[in-house]
Amino acid sequence: MKSYTLVVGIVLLCVSTVQSRTVDTADPKCDEGVLSDDHSVCCPTECGSCGGHDCNARPGGRDSCCELAIQKSGRSCEANSAPCTMDAPAPPSGLRFANSYGDHMVLQESPARAVVWGYCGPQGCDDVRVSLDGVSNVLASPGGEAGTWIAKLPATDGGSKAHTVIVSDGNQTVTLTDVL
Repeated sequence: MKSYTLVVGIVLLCVSTVQSRTVDTADPKCDEGVLSDDHSVCCPTECGSCGGHDCNARPGGRDSCCELAIQKSGRSCEANSAPCTMDAPAPPSGLRFANSYGDHMVLQESPARAVVWGYCGPQGCDDVRVSLDGVSNVLASPGGEAGTWIAKLPATDGGSKAHTVIVSDGNQTVTLTDVL
């Protein structure tokens, strides 16, 4: 009688599970994001724009779309992607208009009321007042981002009459001239 030996091969299948993790890549020029007006921070593209009025209401929220929150995070674009700081000089401290406002700008015409906003001085935004041609003295509201103010100016008539817009906090005064 013949005997047969049955050899059963057992194949071990080793499966290794590799956890994937997102590696944050540097974006020192903000090529993959959106720069703030003063080029101090880089926001993710889903923010649409970086900083400014209602930045906290944009996709990504305050931590991704608001300049001051990104600056406070200390995330450098030299080592991280947006949101990150551009390692540029810090924006000027003290009372000021946002960078998108300046002398010789054109405001909305009546009946619309132009909105202006800016940054507060070291004493905060509680007493920031905005005036148009020294006549209206509007108490500014806190902006959407900490350290900012916002105000609606009275409607202006169209034409070529230049206006002056003044913002003051009791200690500092900033003026925009030749505003149409």
